[in-house]
Amino acid sequence: MNKEEIKKIADLARLEISEEESEKMAGEIDAILGYVDQLKSAEISDQDTESRIENAGIRNVMREDENPHQVSENTESLMKEVPDSDGDLVKVKKILNN
Repeated sequence: MNKEEIKKIADLARLEISEEESEKMAGEIDAILGYVDQLKSAEISDQDTESRIENAGIRNVMREDENPHQVSENTESLMKEVPDSDGDLVKVKKILNN
């Protein structure tokens, strides 16, 4: 990527950059794109990925399901502040037709 392309991108993003910044960014972006090309050419199989994940000790940690609609200690104090309610439900004005 050359400094003219960097300037064009900066103009589209409405950023003001100096000549030195555009030259520096051109070099940095070329280095990043080169690294991305190296990553694209890396060959890995699904088996490699699965074994690496298992060996890394990565696991999906899930919390126990909780009832988000269960009445809590805060429910009563919140419901006292609501202008109109029906039990533990807040009544609001209709905003949609049909």
